[in-house]
Amino acid sequence: MFTPTLDTKETAQNIKAFVATNKSEFWKILKPLIPFILGLNLLDTVITVLYMSGSDNDFTLGGIIATYFISVLVISWHRIVIHGADNYTPMNPFKPKKHELVFIGVAVALPLAVMSALGVLIWSLTMIVPFPVVMVGCFILISLAIYFYYRICFYFPAKAVDANITIKQAFDLSQGLLWDLIMAFLAASWKLLLVYFTYVIAIISILPVIAASMDSTVIVSLIAFVMFIPRIIYFQPLIIIIGITALSNYYLYAIQNKDEADLT
Repeated sequence: MFTPTLDTKETAQNIKAFVATNKSEFWKILKPLIPFILGLNLLDTVITVLYMSGSDNDFTLGGIIATYFISVLVISWHRIVIHGADNYTPMNPFKPKKHELVFIGVAVALPLAVMSALGVLIWSLTMIVPFPVVMVGCFILISLAIYFYYRICFYFPAKAVDANITIKQAFDLSQGLLWDLIMAFLAASWKLLLVYFTYVIAIISILPVIAASMDSTVIVSLIAFVMFIPRIIYFQPLIIIIGITALSNYYLYAIQNKDEADLT
């Protein structure tokens, strides 16, 4: 059973130990999802190459749909941390429950709604306010939106285990813990992040050389897709569960140590 802690160094050590101990559960959840995640990302590559070649935009619908299957991993991992590897029930992606759909809806719809509203506001301001002022305002508004989203982040571990919680309760619950959460995640994942970014930079550096030696855009795109498979099915999911473990840790700490946390 995971024991929540406050100290960032201790929490980072606990996160790494927990993820290492439960790596088999990570793969148990992820493996059935991989065909859907990879297939949807491959669909984006194929449609982009065949129908959008020369365009400044890529087809991304498959990747957007693939986030649903990533959400299955996220919800299931929250439950492993909160309920324990022996007592959790993984989410069934083909029979989602109401609270699971609410989890995904808030996680996806809220930032989209906020960013869309900001986009409309910023576009409107450009008509009447000098551009430099708009840019400063844009930076401030986006920073506040990101801050608000992180302040309500405890909503998600609670909703993953079907606990009663409101957005306001989640906001209040995270008071004073945001910086600890960020630092614990970075302390637990910095080595993995370093390997990940080195791997991505290496591929980005190699791909132009490959492209220069081949005439077929289709083949180059497929090679790029294959080279990025480890990012899709290993690095990104692993980084995500480290972050989810950190989030669940401070959620558990908050509900165990704050009087205002009236959650069951």
